[in-house]
Formats: sequence, structure tokens, C-alpha cells
Amino acid sequence: MWIDAGSYLLSCFILSSLRYEKSLDIEKAKEPFMANMAAGAIYFRKHPWRFWFLLATLMPFIIIMVTNYVFPIYVNQVLEAAGDVYGMSELLLAMGAMTAGWLIPLLVKRFQEVKLICITMGVFLAGSIIMLGLPNTPVFLGVAILLGFGNAGSRVLRNTLLMKWVPKNRIGRVHAVLRVIGLGIRIILIGLFTEVIHRTSIFPVFIVFVSLIGVSLLVVINCSKFNHTYNSVQGLQESVKPPR
Repeated sequence: MWIDAGSYLLSCFILSSLRYEKSLDIEKAKEPFMANMAAGAIYFRKHPWRFWFLLATLMPFIIIMVTNYVFPIYVNQVLEAAGDVYGMSELLLAMGAMTAGWLIPLLVKRFQEVKLICITMGVFLAGSIIMLGLPNTPVFLGVAILLGFGNAGSRVLRNTLLMKWVPKNRIGRVHAVLRVIGLGIRIILIGLFTEVIHRTSIFPVFIVFVSLIGVSLLVVINCSKFNHTYNSVQGLQESVKPPR
């Protein structure tokens, strides 16, 4: 408890020391929830490839949330291990996330965010495949690090791209659309997996995990081509603008 409290206090101190300058002077207005959702949907209608890209990069986070239900059953029924194995996996998952939080900002200075997010999702996919093919405790604990790294890395890079692509007065609305869709997918998956585990076993769940991440990675790779084309066109338009 004291460690958690100290961590929050340290975070508050670090955040309060950051310099912030207000760049937009927008009057506070209470808009209905559906109006905000509609504004986010309108933005995605104008940029459909960004919608599919951001939604696909949300999949590692969705799966990590669903594993809060799946992993305890996996540890108990498949690994036949005690609860401390699950606790250790949570610790290693956090360590992988911390590694991503430290390493990704350094890599962004040398590589493009779109390429890095393909790598982090690839790491997450590799961990999921290994867990499916080698169901034993040491592998499960090692894979937890990969899943933590892949999820946190994808999340950091997605938020970075979100802030780069979306105007500041639209970020909240766009992010709300993604959060609502992500929550809906999580509810559907948990309901589906509950029935699947009850009727069969837990292994079909991991097959679905691998399939979802694999398809999402393909979507990200294909959408990154649109991003490259879009940036090239924008750069060409900027270069041919007459001087003022």
C-alpha cells in the first residue's frame, strides 16, 4: 500500500514539474455524449484508414484486458499451478511494460512510429503463438514479458500517432469512439470465451487470440502503406506551394 501511495505521489510531483502552455483557447461547453461520438465518427469517415489502423493497434490492449479472466483459468486448468504463478506473471507483465516505456521513446528518435508499432505487435503475436504451442509454466512466465512489452509499446505508439494525426480539438472525441468500440469488443469476447471454455477447453481461446492479433497486424501493415502514400502526397503539395 505504501509503495502504491509513494508511486502516485512521485508521479504527481513529476507531472507538476512539466512545463505546459495552453495552445488553444476554447470555451468550455457541455456537449451531449452522442454529439461527441458523432464528431469522432465524422473524422474517421474522412480518414477511414486511420480508423482501421488505430482500431487494429488497440487489439493487444483488448486481449490483455480479456486475459484478466482467461489467465487464472489457464494457470489452474492447463498448467495446474498455484496462484503464485499467476501473480508472478502479472509482475513480469508489468516489467515488460516498463521496458517498453523506457525503450520506445529512445527508438522513436531513430525509427518511424508506424514501423515500430508493427514490431511491437509482432512481439505480442510471437508471444501468443509461443504460449499456444508450449503450454508450460516457464514459457508462460517468459511470454508474459513479451506480452507486456508488445501491449505497452503499441499503446504508447498509438497515442503518439493519435496526437500527431488528430487536431487537438478533436482528440477527445476520436479517442472516445475508439474506447467505446474497444469496450464493446471486450464485452463480446468475454461473453464468447465464457461459453467456449465451459463447453470445450481454453485452447480455442488462444487460437482466437492469435487470429485476432495476426489479422490486426496485417491491417496495420496495409494501413501503413496508405500513411506512406498520404505523407508523400502532403510533402509534394507543400513543395509546389508558391511562396508568399
